[in-house]
Amino acid sequence: MRVRGDARGEALHRLFIALPLLLVLLTAYPAPPTAAASEPPVMPVPLADPVVGALRTIEGRAPRVLILGDSIGDQHGSHAAFALREAGVDVEVVARWGGSLFTTDQYDYGATLSNPSPESLMARATEAVVDFNPDLVAVYINHNYWPPFPHDAAGDRIVQGSPEFLAMAQTQLRALMPRLTQNRARVYLVEPFPYGNIPAASNTIWNAYLALQPELGFGVIRAGQVLSTPEGQSFSELVDCAGNPASVEAADGHLSYFGAGIMGTVTARALAETLGVSLAGTTGPAEPPVALLPAGVGYRVVTCDGATFRFTPTVPSFGGIALGGGWAEGDPVVGATTTSFGRQGWLITRGGTVFPLGGTPHFGNAILSPGTGEEAVGIAAAPLARGYWVATSAGVVQGFGDVEVLGDLAGQGETVVAMTSTPDRRGYWLLTASGRVEAFGSALPFGDLRDTLLASPVVGLAAHPSGQGYWLLDRAGNVHPFGVAQDLGSAANIDFVRVLAFRTRDDWDGEAVPSSTMPTYAIALLSTVSGGGYWIALANGAVCHFGDAPALGGLYLNEVEPMQTFLKWPLYGDGPCKHGPDEDDDGGDHDWRGVRLPRPLGLLG
Repeated sequence: MRVRGDARGEALHRLFIALPLLLVLLTAYPAPPTAAASEPPVMPVPLADPVVGALRTIEGRAPRVLILGDSIGDQHGSHAAFALREAGVDVEVVARWGGSLFTTDQYDYGATLSNPSPESLMARATEAVVDFNPDLVAVYINHNYWPPFPHDAAGDRIVQGSPEFLAMAQTQLRALMPRLTQNRARVYLVEPFPYGNIPAASNTIWNAYLALQPELGFGVIRAGQVLSTPEGQSFSELVDCAGNPASVEAADGHLSYFGAGIMGTVTARALAETLGVSLAGTTGPAEPPVALLPAGVGYRVVTCDGATFRFTPTVPSFGGIALGGGWAEGDPVVGATTTSFGRQGWLITRGGTVFPLGGTPHFGNAILSPGTGEEAVGIAAAPLARGYWVATSAGVVQGFGDVEVLGDLAGQGETVVAMTSTPDRRGYWLLTASGRVEAFGSALPFGDLRDTLLASPVVGLAAHPSGQGYWLLDRAGNVHPFGVAQDLGSAANIDFVRVLAFRTRDDWDGEAVPSSTMPTYAIALLSTVSGGGYWIALANGAVCHFGDAPALGGLYLNEVEPMQTFLKWPLYGDGPCKHGPDEDDDGGDHDWRGVRLPRPLGLLG
């Protein structure tokens, strides 16, 4: 846009006025002192057998990864896609639940069909490679052999495990590989999860593929091992971020959300290593969200295992802390904060350990009184990333770096549940379980809920960008505004759609149910830059939008995992929490093939 002479003069005049002020600020707040950040645990990189041929040169664009698979490929591949997209990789997931290469529309009478059905995996893979032109292809099609069974060359139906079956599997993989590598993409086959408790070593499809590795030159990602015992059986449970046992399988034998996140992380790390891309501690979504952080015109979702996921077009990723699923210490992340510009930050665990993000210094960990049940509950950044405050459940506030404690609620018999800094980072509010709000430093009091009979416990406080108000959020999703903050809507009365019967991706029944009857709850509220809107994050990963807050998506992945949602998790949200393609409440018609997880810059609903 061109600027006319008078406007240009006004802009220069403002610049000359601003420069002295900027110099004063830089003098008053010099660069933060360097401090060694504590080393977080690092998840191991999975074994990946070498691939014949070099990776093609990638210039001037993001690397592209195509993940092709059946239902397990879709589940763990969709979680892997989240981690890879956070690292700037362009990912496409193409899957067919119940799919394989062994259907009569792809192979029959001892030969590959020259024109497979458009809905077959062979045809979908070909179309995806032509349209997407990937650099890497990860393939997971290790299960599924359904009637009507193909015939062998003699006209007999092929029995799984027979020599004819082995010949069919190898013929189909030989036919698939040229389709995947037509643009010189490298191909990795992903080791099977022990579905049905069948070890990879006993999986007839997998063994048929592996025998062709010397001939076809594909790589192998040993992702299935992360969910397998040394004997190759499936782990029924692993430890979650809180140190509790969590199932890695759904009731129908598929992966649980937790299991898909763990396995997807292994696949993502192997692919990222091949591409020379750093995931910077980010894992695939596996655990519940615990915080929302501001990020440009959007937000970051922080999960209890320390992963962060951005939903904004304006800021880069700053990774996570790589705790990952199965972190045995049982010390989950409970709070997070960012610097003034939202490009750096810190996470804090329940035990008081602070982890820096985006290159910020580490100034120290909270000191908790042993044997008292005291826990860290929040962290707030000081001006210019020079330090931070930590609040504990006992009402104690501790300062780290070049900051001073401005006051706390120690010894007052109150349980603090949240801490939030003021927009100028020169003060903070403390929220107690009784609904009491206390202001310190530049923070001002605007009222609270201490004299209100709470129907649901309060869980968070979010500041209005002006500093002249705040919102309190309760577990049910109700919003309580104070000061200039306005009530723009609540997540307490949102209808979800729950799966009742699943036959195919295009044929299932559901019912609308209120959020109050579903196993989810509100965990955080974040204001937009204008203060005219806000987002509310739910424990199931959905992020609801109100006022001028745009719908940017969340970690609500159930739309690609319908078979594990029976009578448990809602399939789609409705209204401001809606996630997924348009459909009728009764299941309706919708294009499952078109369902994709949100890219970091895209919309989910």
